[in-house]
Amino acid sequence: MATNPRKNGQHKLVSVPGGKEQSAVGELLSGRVSKAPRTPRKKKAEIPAQELPKEVAKLANLFAAARTIKKEIESKEQYARNRLDEFCLRDFARRAALSDRRPGSIDYSSDYAKFKFVLTSRTTLTPEKEEALTDLGLPLGEQTRLAGIEINYEAIRAHGLEEKLRQALESMDIDKSILDECFRPKVELKESFYDRLPELVGHIVERKDELEDKMHEVLRILQPTAQLRNVDVKGLTAKQCFDLVTQTEIEAEEEIA
Repeated sequence: MATNPRKNGQHKLVSVPGGKEQSAVGELLSGRVSKAPRTPRKKKAEIPAQELPKEVAKLANLFAAARTIKKEIESKEQYARNRLDEFCLRDFARRAALSDRRPGSIDYSSDYAKFKFVLTSRTTLTPEKEEALTDLGLPLGEQTRLAGIEINYEAIRAHGLEEKLRQALESMDIDKSILDECFRPKVELKESFYDRLPELVGHIVERKDELEDKMHEVLRILQPTAQLRNVDVKGLTAKQCFDLVTQTEIEAEEEIA
C-alpha cells in the first residue's frame, strides 16, 4: 500500500508495489532527463564609468570623434570609388568602340581632383562569369589559359591521398570526381583578350551602335582589375578636403551618366 506523501509537513518518496524507492543518487544516475535546480539570478550592479583625467579625456574625445568620422569618410570614399569605376569602365567601352582597339590609360580631371585610370589584364574568372558571358553569346573559348592549380589539401587528407601526392601527381590512379574535388584549375584571360575585345564583341552584335553597350556589359561581368593612380587634389587644404567629404551628401539611387 502506498504511503501518504505528506506527513507532519515532510515530503517522502512514494513506494510503489513491486518497486523500490529511488534514492537521490539513483535518480542522478538513472539516465533520465531531470530538471535543473533553479537558482535565482542576481542582477549585476552596474559600475559607473570612470572619469578620465583632463589630459587623457582630450585624447579620448579625439579618438572617438576620429573613429566616428573615419567610418563616414571610408563609406563615402568607397561609394565615390565604385561610381568612378563604373564611369571609367563605361568610358573605356566608348573609346574602344570608337577606335576598334584597346584604349590606353587616361587622365581625368575635375575642379579639385585628378587621377589616371588604368585597366590591367588581370581578371579573376569564375564559372558564374563564364556562364554569364556565354549567355551573352560571347564564349571565352581560346581566350583563357591555365595560370595554376589550387590544391584543396583538406580534401586530399580526407580521401587519404597525401602519400600518393608525395610520390607523384601523374602516377595517381584516382576517380575524376575526386580529382575535381581536390584540384581546382586556376584559369585567367590571356593578355591579348582586352586588345581583341572590340573584335570579339563585334562578332556578337548586329549593329555597330550596339558595340559600346555590349562591351560595357562584358566589362561589368568580368570586373577586370582597374587602378586609379596618382590621385591628388588641387588647391585644397587638408581641412577643406575634410569639409568637402563631411558636407557631401550621398544619394543611393544617384546615377552617373
